[in-house]
Amino acid sequence: MQPAHSERPPQTSGLAISSLVLGILSCTILGFVAGIPAIICGHSARKKAHIAPQSYGGGGLAVAGLVLGYVGTVVSALVLLVMVLSITYSVRTSADRGRVLRIQADLQAISTQLQLYESMNGTYPTTQQGLRALVEKPTTAPVPTRWYQLFREVPKDPWGHDYVYRSPAGITYEIFSAGLDGVPDTADDVRKF
Repeated sequence: MQPAHSERPPQTSGLAISSLVLGILSCTILGFVAGIPAIICGHSARKKAHIAPQSYGGGGLAVAGLVLGYVGTVVSALVLLVMVLSITYSVRTSADRGRVLRIQADLQAISTQLQLYESMNGTYPTTQQGLRALVEKPTTAPVPTRWYQLFREVPKDPWGHDYVYRSPAGITYEIFSAGLDGVPDTADDVRKF
C-alpha cells in the first residue's frame, strides 16, 4: 500500500475545460453558437465528476462553463430577438410610408382631374356623383355640359378601398383614404398633407 501523499489528484476533465472555454466565447463573441456546446460539455463534465470523482476533476470549471454558457446563450438570444423586432418594425414602418406616399400621389392625381372637371363644368362632381364622374358621365344633376373621361378607372387606396369623396354642393370637395379599416373618419384615415 502506498502512502496517501502519493495518490494522484483526479485529472481535470477535458469536457470541463472545453465547457469553460466555450462559455467564455459565448459571452464574448459567439453567443449561443458556443453557448449551447458549453452547456452540453458542462453537464457532461459534471456528470462524469459526480459519477467518478476520484478519476475526473474540474467540477468547478464545468459549473463556470455552464453559467457562462447559459448567460451567453440567453444574452445572444435576447440580442437576436431585439434585432428581429427592430428589422420587422423598420420594414413595417417602411411599408406604411410607402402606402402614405402612394395615397398622396393618388390624391394629387385625383385632385388634378377634379380641378380639370371643375374648370370645364363650373362645379365639382357632387357626393352622390362621386369620383365615378371622372370615369362615366353623370346622369344626375348637375349633369356636366362638357364631359370628358378623365380616368379609365378610379384609383383605389393601398388596401383596395375606394377613396372617400365628399362634395355636397359641388363647390368644394374633400377626398381621403379611410385607411386599413376602410371606415371613414377614424384614426387611421390618411388625408392629403
